[in-house]
Amino acid sequence: MAGGTARFSVQYLKGSSEKADDGKDFEPEVVSAAIGYTYPLSKRTTFYSVASYAFGSKSLDKDWDSDYSMAGLDGRQNANAAMVSLGLMHTF
Repeated sequence: MAGGTARFSVQYLKGSSEKADDGKDFEPEVVSAAIGYTYPLSKRTTFYSVASYAFGSKSLDKDWDSDYSMAGLDGRQNANAAMVSLGLMHTF
């Protein structure tokens, strides 16, 4: 693709159910997708870029009303994340 390589990834995770202390089932689900591109600038130097997004649902939804410690508010908010990265890689 324009002299470089395009990459695409989709991942899905569904956790097993575990009864929480408050009687609710803990069933985490996460979907993440990423797209990337590498372009060789020379024989040993490569430009790369990547963008990804992860989305937590069910027990990883930040609005889930259980106080189960395994999925505290911080953990549920971290399940929803976006990342963009650009860089150069040089091999010796």
